[in-house]
Amino acid sequence: GSLQLYRNLQQELADNTRIHNPDAVAPDTTGDIEFSNVSVSYPGEERDALQHVSFTVPARKTIALVGPSGSGKSTIANLLTGLINPSEGEMKLAGTPYLSLDSDLLKSKIAYVTQESVVFRGSVLKNVTMWEQDPNFGRTEQLLGRVDLKHLVGRTGEENGLDVRSAGTDISGGERQRLSIARELYRQFDLLILDEATSALDSELETRIDELFQEVKGKATVVVIAHRLSTIRNADVIHVLDTGQLVESGSYDELIDNGGPFAKMIDSQAL
Repeated sequence: GSLQLYRNLQQELADNTRIHNPDAVAPDTTGDIEFSNVSVSYPGEERDALQHVSFTVPARKTIALVGPSGSGKSTIANLLTGLINPSEGEMKLAGTPYLSLDSDLLKSKIAYVTQESVVFRGSVLKNVTMWEQDPNFGRTEQLLGRVDLKHLVGRTGEENGLDVRSAGTDISGGERQRLSIARELYRQFDLLILDEATSALDSELETRIDELFQEVKGKATVVVIAHRLSTIRNADVIHVLDTGQLVESGSYDELIDNGGPFAKMIDSQAL
């Protein structure tokens, strides 16, 4: 059984790996992203994960994706990063089809905080800088302080003052999530994807981290996937998904006034 799972994973990675194209275009990650009639189907699934979805992610704006589990939010995030391709329809970045883009360059300009934080055994410094040859120690220490991980920073004389205690399974879920946030904010990015990025944090910490994300507004394109609707009040546009379909879009106030699915979700969370 384990060998079969491994083989299936190898095949899935091979199926979704783009063959290097010598004519690939360098992505203009500061441009708009357009979804045109995009559908995605997964093998073995009766229903498409996305069904003929069309919308635009405006450059340097913040959009939010909301909807029940299985509505297609994370599928859109995977499309944005180039991890999967549409089964039907087309995506464009600054007018260039996604399939024509240099996939590696595209990924290098994307920061992605996932629901399940990935933390590596090793130093806190290496977890933030991802083994960068010439890391910025000052920036690393500042970010750790901003995400309330100052207790992971010591003055041991090693790693330019950063404690090299383990940052693996011996830290809490909330600490793992904040370490992942610091890692992504350390990078130079044009697109930031936040998939339930503060789900493991209490309200006070969530507010402080949200203030950190607000500093990115206007400097990068931000896509927020959220179940807690209180976290998306400041989004420029909210897209509501249900069973793979885009059911309504608008600002927070517009969607409340419409009295549609989003307003019902707000009522259910008593916001």
